[in-house]
Amino acid sequence: MKLDLDCVRDLLLVLEEHPRLEPLNLSEVLGNPRMANYQESTIFYVTQRLNEAGYINVNIRDYTDGGYYAIYKSLTYEGHEYLSSIKSAKVWDNIKTFAHDIGGDFAFSVIKTLSAKIIANSLKL
Repeated sequence: MKLDLDCVRDLLLVLEEHPRLEPLNLSEVLGNPRMANYQESTIFYVTQRLNEAGYINVNIRDYTDGGYYAIYKSLTYEGHEYLSSIKSAKVWDNIKTFAHDIGGDFAFSVIKTLSAKIIANSLKL
């Protein structure tokens, strides 16, 4: 399955914007308007990758019958750092345009580096 980077960004934004201290379950994430364009399987796949990357604290389970279970606890410090680098819609659009122009997908670390360069260029640093 391909990693949907827009879904990555949107899921991180949903978790950051969550006002309660209580965890979110997968149903609550699916019900968030920001996630309306993604299938449950895509969101769960992104959840797994963000967990592996150490960007979120989540309890996950993939049932053999095709069902999914996730309890989202929080963003990690690394998750906040990564989201800060891609939060701006302008920066995100520039990253996506760059990726499209060269015909590739990027690792989280490359996206973070690109966003720093885009921000520096916009500030004329």
